[in-house]
Amino acid sequence: MVKNDFSVTLWTIGHSSVGTDRLFELLRRQRIELLVDVRAVPYSRYVPQANRDVLEAAAKAAGLTYLFMGDSLGGKPREDQACGPEGKPDYARMAQADSFLRGIDRLIELTETRRVCIMCSNDEPIDYDRR
Repeated sequence: MVKNDFSVTLWTIGHSSVGTDRLFELLRRQRIELLVDVRAVPYSRYVPQANRDVLEAAAKAAGLTYLFMGDSLGGKPREDQACGPEGKPDYARMAQADSFLRGIDRLIELTETRRVCIMCSNDEPIDYDRR
């Protein structure tokens, strides 16, 4: 269960349409050690440099670790109970799902030993779909 009496430092970044060199330059500036991909579908036909396999290889080459957690923290639920009546994501329901809560717990644990940045696809935090 998610703790309520803690302090966590966590960075966020959106890959947008920037190249991998620029993306990893920004991560290096903050001394990020672990890039956590929270996209439910970590692939893009429009931005192929953001595909999971490409990012994983680029992270390794940059001396970072890449971890996919879109299966538990992604914004496109696979569980029927996390969708509203029209079949669209219900983020309030998703936030209560066991898989999401376990994912949050794991993310918190990772921040205890590493500098962690979560990544989505948006370039502007205001555009983030689960704000």
